[in-house]
Amino acid sequence: MSIKLTRARAAYSGFRGNQTMAVVESHLTDDLKQRLTGAELGAVMSIIAHAYNAGRASTGASVENDAVWIDALGRLMPIDALRAIKIDTTTGDRLISAHAVQSRLHSGILYDAAGNRLDEVQTNIARMHNGKGAYFREHTRSTRYELDYTEAC
Repeated sequence: MSIKLTRARAAYSGFRGNQTMAVVESHLTDDLKQRLTGAELGAVMSIIAHAYNAGRASTGASVENDAVWIDALGRLMPIDALRAIKIDTTTGDRLISAHAVQSRLHSGILYDAAGNRLDEVQTNIARMHNGKGAYFREHTRSTRYELDYTEAC
């Protein structure tokens, strides 16, 4: 290790774990290492660590060994519990009455109660009757989260 890097580490004010130091130092370009003094490099390293930690804190969650702290819940959740969450997403369509829904009467495709597309004549009749008997199709999406997890202590 060079004297300059030793001085940089001495001036560094962030967390000094081996992995953290390796990551922080990996962001120092060769140009910076040549141009800056050890103290200046230490200041740059501190800024890198501060920016990283500020970004991490802004997520509202952090990984702590085999768990995740979630600020919004005020809880430490085991990673295995999060992995056990089953997610089921279903999509579909439903018909909604176009009666008195002016924005849908004049833009988009209209259908009858059975879901059959109205032809041009039927569409014009529906528009003349303020959408009575006409429907528009709305896409739906539903997501179900299921967790069955027991932690043995």
